[in-house]
Amino acid sequence: MEFFKKYFDEVENCYVREFGENFLICENGKIIRIKYWNKSVREYVKQTKHNGYLVAGLCSKQYRVHRLVAQAFIDNPDNKPQVNHINGIKTDNRVENLEWVTPSENIRHSWKNGLSYKRFGKYNDKTKPICQYDLQGNLLKIWENPNDIEKELGIKKNTIQKAISRNYNQSFGYKWGYKEVV
Repeated sequence: MEFFKKYFDEVENCYVREFGENFLICENGKIIRIKYWNKSVREYVKQTKHNGYLVAGLCSKQYRVHRLVAQAFIDNPDNKPQVNHINGIKTDNRVENLEWVTPSENIRHSWKNGLSYKRFGKYNDKTKPICQYDLQGNLLKIWENPNDIEKELGIKKNTIQKAISRNYNQSFGYKWGYKEVV
């Protein structure tokens, strides 16, 4: 470890785990490439964004940095498959900001913290009511959510949403639109 400290000040401030023979993963989310052939440590691995997450190219393969940090430093006794960013910031890969979760735990965390929302449902404050019109434009009914339309009329909710988002003239003999919520 002393060898690394003279090249990288941050190594003093973080615990380091090896990844393969040529890389070190730090608790703060930094990845260091080691170049043995000239007996020096030269660089941090470049991290680029992919779908909001930082990824790093190691050994000719792309890895999500948060998963590398979690695999290196966080025990996973329940074998949970996903890594959650506790503060919701996808680029904050410090070990104290990461936790292993199930897919359902990850989704609930994102709903609870406003990072995403349930697409449908009366308990989702971002769901817009849907207006059903006849072909002359007369309002027939206001639906609270697309699930109700599917249950009562048998029209798939995706079909209604496409009709609205793509401004179709009509779908299943009706015109559809979102109610403006003021």
